[in-house]
Amino acid sequence: VGEFVAGAVLKHSRDFNLARETVLGSRLDARTPAYDVQQACGTGLQAVIAAANKIALGQTESAVAGGADTASDAPLGVNDELRRILLAARRARTTAARL
Repeated sequence: VGEFVAGAVLKHSRDFNLARETVLGSRLDARTPAYDVQQACGTGLQAVIAAANKIALGQTESAVAGGADTASDAPLGVNDELRRILLAARRARTTAARL
């Protein structure tokens, strides 16, 4: 694999280079170039387009690309207790339940 491109719009700051960490945690060669992309509502598609362009231009022969997102467990930069409270309030169906 000549390159690894991945993206996630909502990621925690500790995962600042998610693609690189993915390569290092996989069976891919640790020297495989890897980078993240970020585009609201199109991260996975943008990663695939970036990899496809490099293949089309002859800059690499092969690539792995993709993306994933979830808003159900957003990486809020607060302590875990406040994060759980905020997520519970977000899921509440009534104003009273949110308070």
